[in-house]
Amino acid sequence: MHTGPVEKIIFVHGYSCTNLDSFNLLPTLLSQEFATSDLYLAGWISLDDRISCTDLAVSLEERIVSLEAAGFDLGSAMIVTHSTGDIVARRWILDRRARRKGNPALGIAADPNVKTLSHFFSCAGTVHGSTMTQLGSTELAYLYRNIAEGQSVGKRVLEDLDYGSAFLRKLNRDWMKAWNDPADPLFAETFCFSMVRTDHSFWQNHLAWQSREPGSDGTVRISGANLNYSWITVNPPKYDNFTTETLNQPSPHLVVQTPTNKYSHTSQDTPDTEKLVVNTAGAISHFGQPAEPVSEQTFGIVGGVTSANERPFTALQEAISVEDLASYEALTTKWAQETTQWSTQNPGEVNSTVVVAVLDVQNTPVDDSLVAIRDVNGIGTVAACLVGNPIANAVSPSIKTFYMNTAGFRAVHGHQIHVAALADTQFVTYGNPVDATLSNTDPQDQRHVVEDNQCTYVDVVVERDPAEAFAFYTLSNPDLASFLTVNFPPFSPKGRL
Repeated sequence: MHTGPVEKIIFVHGYSCTNLDSFNLLPTLLSQEFATSDLYLAGWISLDDRISCTDLAVSLEERIVSLEAAGFDLGSAMIVTHSTGDIVARRWILDRRARRKGNPALGIAADPNVKTLSHFFSCAGTVHGSTMTQLGSTELAYLYRNIAEGQSVGKRVLEDLDYGSAFLRKLNRDWMKAWNDPADPLFAETFCFSMVRTDHSFWQNHLAWQSREPGSDGTVRISGANLNYSWITVNPPKYDNFTTETLNQPSPHLVVQTPTNKYSHTSQDTPDTEKLVVNTAGAISHFGQPAEPVSEQTFGIVGGVTSANERPFTALQEAISVEDLASYEALTTKWAQETTQWSTQNPGEVNSTVVVAVLDVQNTPVDDSLVAIRDVNGIGTVAACLVGNPIANAVSPSIKTFYMNTAGFRAVHGHQIHVAALADTQFVTYGNPVDATLSNTDPQDQRHVVEDNQCTYVDVVVERDPAEAFAFYTLSNPDLASFLTVNFPPFSPKGRL
């Protein structure tokens, strides 16, 4: 909870960082306004295969407690994160808030003495995951990390970063619930901001298509870094309507645009995959977009900031200056206007992520499923879906992620989702395929599944029928003796009730 102006800042780096310089000059620039003793550089382990993002949030809490014991006041503190640091810090924010509020249902008393964070600033955060995640756990990645760095890949962190992972779904479900809490909303307690840019020109000629998606900074999509998102639930038995949840109070989100500088996810001047290039052409076209020049260097959204007048730094200063809800809402409007201007100028990069989870009524992902989002005519997949999609979650393949061009999606009004849920057993079935309406063909009903530069979670809940797992027989059955000692399955149909 806010206790005054921001006086202390903690920097939390992203995945694969093994030193403290990933923010480069950003802390030094802030030292012109803050005492150096009030600026903290966090270091955390991301390349150990046994460490998860949940573990890291617990470890962060232990470090915060040690700072508080020395007089650190969270109510006047901001955490600035980059990339994966976002989801670790947000999990910690929610866990600390839960400690303060308690859980009477579990007999956990509220503790009003637990302080909560004043400001949170996410730079190119993996709020909803990254397309690069599954590449990070390939055999080639293991080989590279082991030989070049003497490290592993951080398997559990990468699993948590995958689109639709159990960690991300729970994190963003919990975040939305806390944000929209009518009695104690998260946004009134912790002012939260997100910022991203889309320069992926450095990777234009690399083999990995994941690094050059339109609307991406080479690692994270704009939609994947946005703290604003929606959650749609499609329920049985008729599947003829759906519920939509959004954030009650928009969070300030900025797509950084300057006439002179384009910012990427990280600063690069030597390719990670120097030999893995398609060619050395000066300009290459991908995903149907105009050809882009292949740059020799990119500047990261935090690591590439070298002066106090660059837009990422002034955006951070604007967030630090927010001290009440009125100024928070004013900044939300200001950044939205800047982002709308960028969107108007770059329609091919204004895209949306849709994460579809097929769940049974026990809220468990089904074993396997066919998922398609279809245009109003119900034939084929939606025309606006970009190349390389959908992406199946590596742990739960029934969770599929689609990437849409927003304008192309909205050009056809009326969409359906087609789901055929499958089980690898004869004793559980999920019924007939689902054809559910996601946007109405009625021209007066202009609801859409996607919003500009945002992520939408879609939960399709299917009925679960385990009837074939249980049977009754009567002792009066004259054939009972013939199969009384025969093992099942399968059950004998003779005399079955």
